[in-house]
Amino acid sequence: MIVFVSCGQGSTKWFNGLAKWITEETKVPTEVWGWEPSPLYEHGDFKPTDAMANDAIQWNQWRIENAFTDHEPRVDHLKTEAFKYLKHYGVSIQMAKQRGLETIVIGSSSRYVPRSAVVAAKAEGIQVTGLTGGIFPMMDGPASFMISQDGEHCEQTNELYTERHDWRNHETNHKRINAYRAWWLENRRTKHEKASQGVAFKPEFVIDNPYVWFIQIPQDAACYTWWLNQQEKEQAIEDIHDLDVYVKGHPYGNPRQTQNFRPSRVIPSKVNIHDVMPYSGGIGCYTSAVGIEAWLYDKDVAVYGRPWYAQNGLVASSFKELQDGFKYDEEERLRFLDYFIFEYCMQKVDGNAQAVVDRLQWR
Repeated sequence: MIVFVSCGQGSTKWFNGLAKWITEETKVPTEVWGWEPSPLYEHGDFKPTDAMANDAIQWNQWRIENAFTDHEPRVDHLKTEAFKYLKHYGVSIQMAKQRGLETIVIGSSSRYVPRSAVVAAKAEGIQVTGLTGGIFPMMDGPASFMISQDGEHCEQTNELYTERHDWRNHETNHKRINAYRAWWLENRRTKHEKASQGVAFKPEFVIDNPYVWFIQIPQDAACYTWWLNQQEKEQAIEDIHDLDVYVKGHPYGNPRQTQNFRPSRVIPSKVNIHDVMPYSGGIGCYTSAVGIEAWLYDKDVAVYGRPWYAQNGLVASSFKELQDGFKYDEEERLRFLDYFIFEYCMQKVDGNAQAVVDRLQWR
């Protein structure tokens, strides 16, 4: 039995469609749970602990301390809510285990409600699988999605991704990946394309082929804390100032993100990456997906953290390493891209349901 745990109305609609498709095509029992507390949590013997509550609220607490946000609740309120949801999900999972529950699926675990489900599931010995939307749009068919073991996609560091996915032995389909690259470039596709449509930008860089730093959304606590440490963050800021790097804000970010950089070096946040990358000599980021999107432009990339794509030989670890002559392995980049887009990412298409179930259940 598989249970999809929703974290909002959008994911409920998406999960309902997937659950119906899986049940009809594979006969595997599948349910979708909403995020509203139920009277069920008043029964059963699941006992949340203080450590569980701290785990459940850690990303919300990180935002309070680090992010430009004015909408985070107080920590004491978060902890009270976490105990409530831990009890709710803990008892629900105990009851579902009697009906054959093996796996819960989450779309995100960086908020305390779905994180409570993750913590409760692990306490009860239930597998946790992450399911999130794909980074690269598909040329045809429905949108892709990413399935990851033991948590959401963002929890996979570069080393963990390679440990779980044998991409280095993947046989690259050059015709397929080159056709995708041409389509992606021609149609100006990008992960955040809806936020940057109709924004005109004519680059007038005072430096030829400058390095460009892409800021991440400050609420992205999961990416910062799983993939980045404080030393790497400080080194990035130092390099940006020392090397006169241009800075582009995140399209969904807060204007305050760029307030500590020279105004003459700031690129408007809503500008499409396709209007920036062709003129850059290299791009940099902490852990952003823009770091792998830049590969489709054959750009040098400096990644200061350890996201799944920051593999040896594919990206540099800093702008200064780029300056020292870092050369990426073009063939290995193509191998990784072809594997990631067409093998790791999956689609809801006829005949694919059992493969999706196998991935969800770690088979």
